[in-house]
Amino acid sequence: MLLGKRGDADLTTPAESFIPIFASQPKWLKVFLERIVEQQPVGASCQIWNALLELYLKEHANPSNDPEDSSVSHAHEVSKVDKTLDLLKNREVSLR
Repeated sequence: MLLGKRGDADLTTPAESFIPIFASQPKWLKVFLERIVEQQPVGASCQIWNALLELYLKEHANPSNDPEDSSVSHAHEVSKVDKTLDLLKNREVSLR
């Protein structure tokens, strides 16, 4: 959840409510979701974990042809696979 204050009221917005904002920008959605799970690994919702897993799997299945990413090394590709496997092995993650 993203927290904020306005006057005397506490404002709390679930992180998953921001996912649609990044619908056309999967690169930035991944950055956002990774930041959320970094800050709240146990508190992140199933929707957050599932979206992150989906992005990792899509990234692995469809390597980018983006010229900006043309220098991606084999080690970086292995790192992406490792991130996916780590997410799946993590017992604190609820994917259901």
